[in-house]
Amino acid sequence: GGGNRGPRQEVPFPDCAPYTGYVGNMSYDTTDVDIASYLAEQLRMTDTPPQVRLIIDRNTGRSKGFGYVEFQEADQLRALLALTDTEFMGRPLRTSVAQAQQRPAPAAAPAEALPPPPTGPEPCYFFDLPE
Repeated sequence: GGGNRGPRQEVPFPDCAPYTGYVGNMSYDTTDVDIASYLAEQLRMTDTPPQVRLIIDRNTGRSKGFGYVEFQEADQLRALLALTDTEFMGRPLRTSVAQAQQRPAPAAAPAEALPPPPTGPEPCYFFDLPE
């Protein structure tokens, strides 16, 4: 169980694609095909079904009852949000704007971007190296 975490913080509506929504409170028997076809029908997305990513329990291989849906149009995400509390497989859906994923830190700068090594006289050493 998730326990009582208090109210979920409101996530701002994204200003560019992809528009990702959270869908929760689904049956553990739900498959990505089930929810994708339900959403395609409800949101009238007959040409391009939504991209659905259900979160799967590693131990059981079953859905954890929530997932994410990616859209290319802001209006599709708004339509998803309107589906909160609609019944799907006997349970009222919970929908919201998904928290943006944290982008990985940029990789180290490529060698070309580094400044050239300093040039000048050869360094001198104040000790003798063993022969």
